[in-house]
Amino acid sequence: MKICKKCKNKYPANIVYFPRRKRYKDNLSSWCRKCERKQALKHYYAHHSECIKRTNNWRGTIRGHLISIFGGIKQRCEDINNKHFKNYGGRGIRLLFKNSREFADYVVNELKIDPRSLDCDRIDNNGNYEKGNIRFVTRHENLKNRRKF
Repeated sequence: MKICKKCKNKYPANIVYFPRRKRYKDNLSSWCRKCERKQALKHYYAHHSECIKRTNNWRGTIRGHLISIFGGIKQRCEDINNKHFKNYGGRGIRLLFKNSREFADYVVNELKIDPRSLDCDRIDNNGNYEKGNIRFVTRHENLKNRRKF
C-alpha cells in the first residue's frame, strides 16, 4: 500500500493508482492519479492561452503534424467507437507502424517531404498503413483514390 502525499488516501502501490515517475525509488509518483489530474487541470485553466499556444506551435512543426496524423490513423484503424472505423479497421486495414515516432521518422527520412499542406493517402486503397504503401498528396488527388462501390 502507498499513501498519496496530497490527499493522504491509501491505495495499492501500482500504476493503476499512481503514475510512473522514474525519479522516485519505486518508479511511482508520490501523488495519486486523481490528485495529479486535479493539479494538471488547475495549471491548464490558470495558463490556458499559453498551453493552447504551445500546442499550436508543436502541431505546426513537421513532427508535431505527423504525430497528429498518426493519431487520426490509429483512431480510424483501432477504435471501434470511431465513426470511420467501419471504413478502415472494419475492412481489415491495419496500422503497421509501431508508434508515432517510427511513422514520423519514415516520412521525414525516407519520403523526404513536408506534409503540412498534404493528406496522408494509401497507394493501394485496400492495403494497410505501412512502409511503401503511404504517400502524401493534395486533397484533390486524394479524392480520386477511392475504392469502387
